[in-house]
Amino acid sequence: MKTYAGEECDRVCSATEAPRICYFKWIAESYAAMGSACKECRWGNHSDCFHPQCITADGMERSVVTLNRQIPGPTIAVCRNDIIVVDLLNHMEGSAGAIHWHGMHQMQTPWMDGVPMVTQCPIPFGDIFRYVFNASEPGTQFYHSHAGHQKANGHFGSLIVRNPSDLNRELYDADLTEHIIIIADWTLDMAEKYVPGLQSSTIQMDSILINGRGRHFDSLGKFTLSHWAMHLELPSRKMSAPRHLLDSRDCPQQDREWTEEDQELQQSPLTVYRVEQGKRYRFRVVSSGSQFCPFQLQIEHHRMQIISTDGGAVQPLVVDTLVSTSGERYDFVLSADQKPGNYWVRVRAIGFCDIQRKEEYAVLSYSPPADVSDHELAFPTVEPPGWDEPYPVGVILNHPNTTCYQPGDQSVCAADLESHEVHRDDALIDAKPDKKFYIAFDTFQADTNLLFSENGYVRYMTVALTFNNIGITNNISMVNLPFPPLTQPDLLATVEDQFCNSTSKPARCLPDRACFCTHRLQVALNDVVEMSLIDDADQIRELYHPFHLHGHRFIVMGQGQVPPGTRRQVDKFAWLKAQAPRRGGMPDSHNPPYKDTVSIPSRGYTRVRFRADNPGFWLVHCHFEWHLGIGMSLILQVGDVDQMKKPPPGFPTCGHYRPDAESILGMV
Repeated sequence: MKTYAGEECDRVCSATEAPRICYFKWIAESYAAMGSACKECRWGNHSDCFHPQCITADGMERSVVTLNRQIPGPTIAVCRNDIIVVDLLNHMEGSAGAIHWHGMHQMQTPWMDGVPMVTQCPIPFGDIFRYVFNASEPGTQFYHSHAGHQKANGHFGSLIVRNPSDLNRELYDADLTEHIIIIADWTLDMAEKYVPGLQSSTIQMDSILINGRGRHFDSLGKFTLSHWAMHLELPSRKMSAPRHLLDSRDCPQQDREWTEEDQELQQSPLTVYRVEQGKRYRFRVVSSGSQFCPFQLQIEHHRMQIISTDGGAVQPLVVDTLVSTSGERYDFVLSADQKPGNYWVRVRAIGFCDIQRKEEYAVLSYSPPADVSDHELAFPTVEPPGWDEPYPVGVILNHPNTTCYQPGDQSVCAADLESHEVHRDDALIDAKPDKKFYIAFDTFQADTNLLFSENGYVRYMTVALTFNNIGITNNISMVNLPFPPLTQPDLLATVEDQFCNSTSKPARCLPDRACFCTHRLQVALNDVVEMSLIDDADQIRELYHPFHLHGHRFIVMGQGQVPPGTRRQVDKFAWLKAQAPRRGGMPDSHNPPYKDTVSIPSRGYTRVRFRADNPGFWLVHCHFEWHLGIGMSLILQVGDVDQMKKPPPGFPTCGHYRPDAESILGMV
């Protein structure tokens, strides 16, 4: 195989072409948005905004972390079965890092999954770590840091694996790398401000970025700290805060009309997508959100023909509105069948983010480059529609809490999508699972008397004032091991008492309190595994958790609400067990979609099923950055250690260093 510079692997793929080795060199670095590389961008010199090392983000100055001084990071676009090689140099002084290749199953290289203390040690400052893996999973994938909160600060990007045998290839004329829509939420401050958080303000989305570009508005809505915090996860009681404790951004001005002065002040460019009238284009949507709100995507006067989710091809479905949660990907075909001109690509944050009235725009342009440049289009002179001027919703895909399997319904679940018949797997659909897991997740308010005691050194998030949140799955808050079990299995015997699950907990864990330990579920290699993921909240909220399974993909067997009167966790489990006939509620003819990330309806459930055919230790977690950070995750061990692939010679190791003090002193 021949090695190519990474950008040379972005090509039209052929089934007869030999795979390539695609090499990328990245530098992870602490950097600045609207920093000095942007020169006079903020003062109206638009050409300065397009310097290759200028990160405009939402037009506000902010510290960030970057890969090659880009947000999003460099796009990887390859063909199926190419070999991806990324040399990652960590220049983030004082910080370790790691990159997870979301959607890549790493069947041959599980130690390249990029999860610190599960599949690898975090990469220390000054070190280079070489990621090498086969691009075996076609479709729209992406990558992001799995270390700390670096993803929320800029470490994310697109990973496109084109498939020369794509089942939907006849539906589009062009598949252009520049037609990626990667959506992220953005804050005015580094994410670490909210770790664990401040009493005087709460974590909140300040802007939305489309391909790293957007504009910050502080006058699109009015809300208070107490109202906003109650939409997060506060108890049902009302809450108030002294006026001097309110963050100034929590009380923005009332709505007002867009003025010429506003237009002059908005000195950050928008993303531009170009199309030619009469052609059909494949667009790829990546939801790279870190916070708690789904993204709603609409395109002015255009419909979207959905052809893929999470890399898996589906039978085409035409929709008007697409909703995605963190970690999900959707591909659609856009037919450029409107009059030549410019149209708004519109993304708004929904759910409890409705109260913030946050939305962002990109430009879909039919204008030939010879008539007007991208730089000009990125600064529209036309006012975008306001929050109170919504587009018609029409057929909406993946809206939270939608009822599934309702023929002719305008609201379509992700579970309603259907794989192509060639991918029908009745053996999996109709199997009697070897292992069934019922996994209830939630957050709870920590007892401050315990949290701030000698025994209270656990991860938590301050929502507001003294309300402190901890994440759990089956009443267990995840604690990482001091080493990655996949690559240092010889140390497992030293921490056996740290592993736990719902039926086996350390003696220190009390029955009526959350247990802090390493939550591990074990299955045999090639088991058929069914997981029912259950939102264990007491009431329906506008909060919808996305869960991601590493190392595998699954079929979605059903989604729905738990009956209102079913409050106890044990009753929810019993109800779900009773609702699990042969096909879990799906119509007999339904061919369920394959995904690796799925949203769970509020106070509801999603049932997934997969073959555990990839031996290793794999993370299962809520894809909200802060919920993962406060313990809402677990490890799935597939197979025995001796069935797992061994890391290559010299693979980095880490762990506790606690030698006998006297022996050390004796050496001095």
